[in-house]
This record gives sequence, structure tokens and C-alpha cells, in this order.
Amino acid sequence: MKSLRAAWRALAREQETSATFSVVVVCLYMVFLVWAHVHHEAWRDEIHPWIIAKRAQGFWDIATGDRIYDGHPPLWYWYLRLWTWITHRPWGLHAANIAVMGAAALLLLRFGPFARVLKLGLLASYQVTFEYGVVSRNYGLGLLLVMVFCVRFHPLRPRLLGQAVVLGLLGLSSVYGLLMAACLFLTLVPLAMRIGRASVAPVTIDLTLNPRLLGAALLLMTATAFSLYTTTPPDPNPASPGWNFAALDGPALGSAARRLVITFFPVRYFDGPRYWGNVWAFWGDHQTVLSVATVALLLLLPLSLAPPWTSPSIFLLGAGLMAIVQISRYTGGPRHWGHWLILYLALCWISRRLYPRRRHLLSSVILAVAILFQFESLLAAVGRDRVDLFSGGPEAAAFIEKHGLQDLPLVAGPEDSVISVFGHLGRVFISAESEEVNETMVFHGRRRPFDETALVARAVEVGSARHSAVLLVSNRALPAPADPGIKFEELFRNSQDGPHGENFVIYRLWADTWRKP
Repeated sequence: MKSLRAAWRALAREQETSATFSVVVVCLYMVFLVWAHVHHEAWRDEIHPWIIAKRAQGFWDIATGDRIYDGHPPLWYWYLRLWTWITHRPWGLHAANIAVMGAAALLLLRFGPFARVLKLGLLASYQVTFEYGVVSRNYGLGLLLVMVFCVRFHPLRPRLLGQAVVLGLLGLSSVYGLLMAACLFLTLVPLAMRIGRASVAPVTIDLTLNPRLLGAALLLMTATAFSLYTTTPPDPNPASPGWNFAALDGPALGSAARRLVITFFPVRYFDGPRYWGNVWAFWGDHQTVLSVATVALLLLLPLSLAPPWTSPSIFLLGAGLMAIVQISRYTGGPRHWGHWLILYLALCWISRRLYPRRRHLLSSVILAVAILFQFESLLAAVGRDRVDLFSGGPEAAAFIEKHGLQDLPLVAGPEDSVISVFGHLGRVFISAESEEVNETMVFHGRRRPFDETALVARAVEVGSARHSAVLLVSNRALPAPADPGIKFEELFRNSQDGPHGENFVIYRLWADTWRKP
């Protein structure tokens, strides 16, 4: 019994006086991430920024080149560029993300003003560890910068200029990072205000602002302007559609509120089709409970952040802006919706720094309940990712390399799928949708719709011009060429179907008058 009480006291401990606990847990956490990444095949949304960073002529080219069509600011691409100095192989992408999440975990464990059991639970959550820790996207970098901001937050020493730099970098990580940066800047404003009151008549109130607040605001506005400039693509495209504010109606706002519940309290099935195909699977079968939980969460989340009374307003502002982006521009998925949870966690951290003697019981209960749901979904996600082929790109690329086919002319499509093959292969391909020859695609709208017959015809054209056998890669079966003199041979199909349509078929096309390896 004594040992159980001692273990609970250790788990309930909030103040870390030694780095030992944090370092040991982070080491174990990173071992888990390495294992998870070994069983996770990077798909097109992950490998594309790696290719852009690798192929760019430099950091300024990343800011102004092909990346401007992606709908993301450049910080993640800049960070990956540093890793391309170490390796051009895709394992560098996985290592880069593991390093980011290891740093974020260390800051949370060492400095987070939460009970150890809550910090361990957050590291075992679906949003943090799978959506940001295993899936290698720019959002993990945003989580790290939020942690840096919270660690540096001090009521008596606001360090406004330094915090503005952190928030500026956060705004360069993603659109959601930009929204969170604006919201978190508002938490600094009260720290820069000093209110004085005369004790004798006539009563006067003197309000003064720290002059550094203006400099901090200018820094953040500059970073915001640069982020918006480098995020908005020159023309609308599927990766970054235009705004549709007419969609902001009651049903859409209600759907966004229900997504908030699914974000905090996800429930995922452990079988493949229902796991990957539908994040609403469980809650969609329990609509009444979902409606009650939505109303309760909208009331309890802001209430749990008080005091200070500014925090509930900041959370509602940030959550509302994120909902507007989801409704009017891009609905997204769990990794986008997870920024609600990140913002809430940051404001919980700040409230505990401002009022360290309070118990903050309600927010602790909300986090504890959320962690239980998140842990269930993490088990489902990691389990399915270990069994299922998340992307067939690495397997297809390995087949091409194993059989020495990588130096043949490579014709492939559709572009937005096959880039996961060529990102792992490290070779450029010829597109039938545009005139580009690239290792990845540019997400502009100046392209033809994908057509299987046109892809095969393009391969015949390339083979005839080069008098060489041609390798075709597609995520679907292709028709044989119309010319009976052209030989057409299927070489490979992925071992199983993945959840993102990245299931590839590889063909070799040649004529007797061409060279065939």
C-alpha cells in the first residue's frame, strides 16, 4: 500500500526539480517514435515538402519558388533543407520529425505545470504522438514553437521581443500556427500594462504600456505579412482552394462544433476500413450523445481556463477563427483540427503560470478525460499503421531499385499520387498532365486532367524518341497501347491497398526496334 501511495505521489508531482525524469521519458518516447516511423510509409503530403527542400536552389528559392503553390508558409521546408545537408534519402524526413517531437516532449515534461500523469498522458495521445509525431508534417514544428512560447512565458518577466520572435516563427509554420500566434500574443498584452491609481482625491487612473510591446507587435505583424505573402498561391488549385465565406451558416458552424468534440474525444475502430475511411464512425452512430457533448464542451472549455478571464475569450476567438478557415477554405482532417487542442493546452499552461496556487481542477479533469479517449485512438492508429500499407510508394520504389530499372525513362501519373514513389526513388518522372519533368508536382491549376490513355500515349512517344524501353507508374491499371507492335508488360503491384489511393502498378513498355534491358 505504501508503495502504491508513493507511486501515485510521484505521478501526481507537478514541479520537476531534476531533469532525470524528463530525460528518461523522452528517451523512451523517441525509441517508440523510431519504431513507429519504421512501420510508417511516408505518403505524398509528407514526402512532397522533403522533395521541395532537397531540390531547391537555396532558402530564398524555397520562399519564392515552387513551394508558393502548396498553401503553406516556408518554415517547415527551411527546416527540412537543413536535414538535406545530412542526407537526401527519405529517412532524413523521419529523423527531422522525430527530432522536433523529442524536443517538444522534453519541454513539456521538464517545464509543463501539469501533474506528471497528465504529461505522460499527453505524450500518449493520438493528436500529439500520431498526427504530429508519426505523420511528418509541418504541424509538429508548430507544436514545438507553442511549447517554447509557454516555457518562456513569465508573468513578471514577459520578454516581449523574444516572445514575438517565437510567435513570428510559429506563424511561419502553418496557417493554424499563424492563428495561434495572433491569439497567444494577446496573452502578453496584460503583462505589458501597468495600471496605477491615485490614493487621494481627485482619483485618477494611470495606464502605461511597456514600449517594447509596440516593437513586439511590429515584429509579429512583419512575420504575419511574410507568412501570408508566401502562403497565398498565385492561382487557385486543389491544394489551396479559394475562400467561400458564403458557406458560413448555422449547419456549418454546428458541424465545426461537433468536430471539436471529435478532436478532444476521438474514438476510432481498430479494423482497417472503418479506421482510415471515417473519423466520424463512432460518433456518427451516437448523434444524441454527440450533441450533448458538444454543448457541454463549448461551455466547459472556456470556463476551465478562468482565471484569467482573458483566456476564455482568447480560446473562443482562436477556436472561432480556426472554424472559419475550415468552413470557408479547407475542412481538413484530424491533424488540422488538433490545433484546437494545442491552443487549449497552451492557455491551460499560461493560466497555471499566472495563478500557480490555484488547483485548476476543471481543466485537469477535461485533460484527463480527453487523454483516455486519445490513448484509445493512438492504439488504433499505431496498430493499423503497423499492419496496413499507409503508402505503397516506398514498396514500389524499392522494387524499381532492386531490379535496376531506375535509369529507364520514367513516365507516371496521376502526379498527386505517384510523387510518393519518386520521392523515395530519388528520380524525376515525365508527366502526361503537364510539360514538367520533376521529382514531385507543382500544385498549380495549369494542368490537364489525368487520363490513362494519354499517359500510355505519352510513354510511347518518349520511348519512340529515345529508342528505349519506358517504365510506367500509376495508381491504377492502364490500357495496352493501341499499336500492336508495342509490347506492354506488367511488372509490379503493391502487396496491399493503402488508405490514400497510393497503390501502384508498374509497367514496362517497349518495341522490338527499341533497346530493352
